[in-house]
Amino acid sequence: MKCLGESTPPLEETPYAAFGKEEWIMLFIEKYGNIDGANHKQWVIDAIAKILHGTPVIVRLAKWTDENGVVAQTEYRFSLGEPSPAHQAWLADWEEIDSEWDPGIPP
Repeated sequence: MKCLGESTPPLEETPYAAFGKEEWIMLFIEKYGNIDGANHKQWVIDAIAKILHGTPVIVRLAKWTDENGVVAQTEYRFSLGEPSPAHQAWLADWEEIDSEWDPGIPP
């Protein structure tokens, strides 16, 4: 198969158009929460905190073609945008109370 790369379709044109915070959080838990390693689990916790604070989820669509040039496989991929001001304020409060926040390592 040949990779055609990724695109960022308008969210309303994806199966995730109606997702709210709860659905995004559950998607991140289900997709990434069972990956081995405390550093990866910490990344999931960080993603949940970001989503709760309004950081946008970015949806990308990867496509591959078969030997005839026909799209044969697609996959939605997820990442987070720039941390929201609410999340940045929460981090500042966290660091005053505890220590530096550990964002973990993406899987």
